[in-house]
Amino acid sequence: MQRRVKSIRNESLESGCEDIWVTVEIGDHNKYHQITFCGIYLSPPVQKTILKHFIDNFSKISDKINSNVCIVGDFNLGTIDWEMESLTEGYQTSSLNQLFIDFVNLNGFKQFNSVKNRMNRILDLVLVDFSNIEVSSSVDRLCSEDPLHPPIVVVLPLVKESTLSYNSINCKRNFHKVDYQAVNNYLAEIKWEDLFMGVTDVNVLVNMFYREIEYAIDKFVPVSGKSRNKYPPWYSNCLIRRLKEKEKYRKKYNKFHNPLDNLSYRLLSERCSKLTMKCYRDFLAKTEQRISRDPKYFWSYVKQKRGGTSSIPAVITEGTRKYSNGDDICNLFATHFSSSYMNPNKIIPASVYGDLNCCCQALGMISVDREQIIKLLKSIDVSKGAGSDGIPPIFIVSCASALVDPLYIIFRTSLCSGVFPLAWKTAKVVPLHKSGSVHSIRNYRPISILPIFSKVLEQLVYPYIQSHYEKYASDRQHGFLNRRSTITNLVEYVEDITERLDKNEQVDAIYTDFSRAFDRVVHDILLQKLSYLGFTGVIHKWINSYLTCRSFYVVVNGFQSNIHGIASGVPQGSHLGPVLFNIFINDLPQIFQHCTPLLFADDLKIYKTIKSCQDAIMFQNDVRSLEKWCSHNGVDLNIAKCFHIKFTRKHHIIQSHYKLKDTEITEVDVVKDLGIILDRKLTFQPHIDYIIKRASRMLGFVLRNAKFFKNYNTKMVLFNILVRSCLEYGSVVWRPHFSTHSLRIERIQKRFVRHLASSIGNSNRNFSYKRALEGFKLTSLESRRIISDLVFLFKLFNSTIYSPQLLSKLFIRVPARMPRKPIPLFVPPRRRTVLGSHSPIARITKQYNECAGSSDTDLCAVSLYKFKNHLFQKYK
Repeated sequence: MQRRVKSIRNESLESGCEDIWVTVEIGDHNKYHQITFCGIYLSPPVQKTILKHFIDNFSKISDKINSNVCIVGDFNLGTIDWEMESLTEGYQTSSLNQLFIDFVNLNGFKQFNSVKNRMNRILDLVLVDFSNIEVSSSVDRLCSEDPLHPPIVVVLPLVKESTLSYNSINCKRNFHKVDYQAVNNYLAEIKWEDLFMGVTDVNVLVNMFYREIEYAIDKFVPVSGKSRNKYPPWYSNCLIRRLKEKEKYRKKYNKFHNPLDNLSYRLLSERCSKLTMKCYRDFLAKTEQRISRDPKYFWSYVKQKRGGTSSIPAVITEGTRKYSNGDDICNLFATHFSSSYMNPNKIIPASVYGDLNCCCQALGMISVDREQIIKLLKSIDVSKGAGSDGIPPIFIVSCASALVDPLYIIFRTSLCSGVFPLAWKTAKVVPLHKSGSVHSIRNYRPISILPIFSKVLEQLVYPYIQSHYEKYASDRQHGFLNRRSTITNLVEYVEDITERLDKNEQVDAIYTDFSRAFDRVVHDILLQKLSYLGFTGVIHKWINSYLTCRSFYVVVNGFQSNIHGIASGVPQGSHLGPVLFNIFINDLPQIFQHCTPLLFADDLKIYKTIKSCQDAIMFQNDVRSLEKWCSHNGVDLNIAKCFHIKFTRKHHIIQSHYKLKDTEITEVDVVKDLGIILDRKLTFQPHIDYIIKRASRMLGFVLRNAKFFKNYNTKMVLFNILVRSCLEYGSVVWRPHFSTHSLRIERIQKRFVRHLASSIGNSNRNFSYKRALEGFKLTSLESRRIISDLVFLFKLFNSTIYSPQLLSKLFIRVPARMPRKPIPLFVPPRRRTVLGSHSPIARITKQYNECAGSSDTDLCAVSLYKFKNHLFQKYK
């Protein structure tokens, strides 16, 4: 360790397993970064007792570590596939490796070394609890190379990256310190009907309306400067004064070298440390108390602890060019986001698509009334930000009664004239980081914020457009439709494929990806399809006005870009955008002649049973039909993100290759479909591994960051939202039928329940999972999956879920004569394999037959609430 680097060995952290712990501090007193390093060696063969001792020791010392952690060493665990964070083939039963993987996930570590030795294994691991780290093979070697341990270079961030400073020129109005009674009185005195009399142009009406609103804001809303507190939110005024006093003595000592100043500095440092801990604990207690009355505040704390941030770095790169000026960064984002839309000069004319004559019932007039408007105004979420007009939700909600009359006149004029107000077509866009480097502009996506009045008008129109569209919506579309979801899409898909695999058939599936589908909808083609579905007359004119002449600008830290026009697409962040996109893509499933399509919004997958090469040729013909549809509709396919998978359990697979635009589609063994990972044999093993890994990380986060919470109910809320949700999403699709998988999943909740029991003083020595579940009023995860299955069946049977394909697979037993004893309601489908007998429909119908018998489980006679309550009582 170099002398200029401040480092301290922490012998109290060492476990005795040939490990050494050092805390390194780099930087000055104002801006420094701490990392605690651990170097370790586990001699082969690794003993489970030694590894467990190291893991147990880390659990005890983790509370003492107040910095990032980097563990580097030779663990001699070469049978772990770190790309998938799972055991390599042939080592699935290794409890030693599984113990270590659980340790890594539970403590939020990630393994970054990918340099393999000559045996194609990784023995030297680099485990860190942060992400901005680089590990590479070393070129300059200090000694001769060990073939089992190739030298590596680890590059760590030692100084926290700076963020883009805020534009200090701008000031803002404080809408939280307003006499809203005075504002309402002022607005109520305006005779809106007299003011608007004789005006038929909705744009003029909107301008007059905003003129009055802006005058009221200038008169009643105070202006405040944009001040930003550099201290954490839990710092009290007393602590801030002590810190400033401490800084004063530090400067005096550095200048005059007076020992008394140094003594005062040390005393204040000790007091500040104690006061900081007290303030933090008080802050946590207040945060915990606010969970029921202010969930948003509590979850903002959770997001901050998880590392979520919306800060933009001080430098943004585009290729090799770097930008550091606020205005330049803002305009760079605007230019980048505008490239998502179609070039106006390259938009396909509507005539290319062909003429469509309306063959559907026409949509009637849309009416609005004051009661609807005021109800929508008062239901606005006041925690949201203002749109491009600068009027925040709190102002609109507080003045809802006074704003009803002018908005009623504007909305009615807009719908009668078929003109959407121009002032409401401009969106404010905020960049949001997706993944990857925060400096690259390609790793950001736009979040569009529309004027609130615009969204209220959309909410009034939405029910009419949605209900009319649903009459003609394709059964193959599951996105943005009532009674359909990702789960209905997946259950239909998995049930169909499982049924075919049960017959020992091969099913080829192709997953497609449309490039920026929502942003590249050609308006003229969409308007033609609207006419075809009966959207004619004034409503057609209004939608045309709603779509066209739109624009946006980007806002970053108080900086604002130039305004950019939008030539294509449906408005992002709107209520009408999703339903309009569904109408645009509604005719897509009709083009396929030989395969089965399934859609969730723009996520399309097509699949077909392949029994011969001729079937593969027919499937390829449908792929060409998709190409043709895309060409006619101005839609681009991102071929690099399109995949092909063969679902089969046959030994002799029919080899087939499919092409899009003369480019072969990549074949994969696993695919992530709407959040569920499917493998070619439908074992769901990769998905179970993934959710266990993810849930373990989340559980570690909960246990580390909720240790100061006193109420165990708060921890349970965190567990249910962050951990259990990972383990339960889509369980109707993938519910395991092998006990080993169920036990691995259950182990996550068992570990949490054990923690809850110990936090309230119960000894772990005589811990009983079943008794603990009863004590905390929890249900096992296995029982919850059974309940989820039966609730899905209830909703399907009672049409709360819409799926004709699944409903057609439910066979009800109809006896020839009245039986003396109750008989099972359903006839489960006959299947020849274990996989087939555990398909969603086969499994849930068999499960219902086993649990039915009382009136509380009658699918036709009870409410969903009563049905669920009975199930939780039965399976608790």
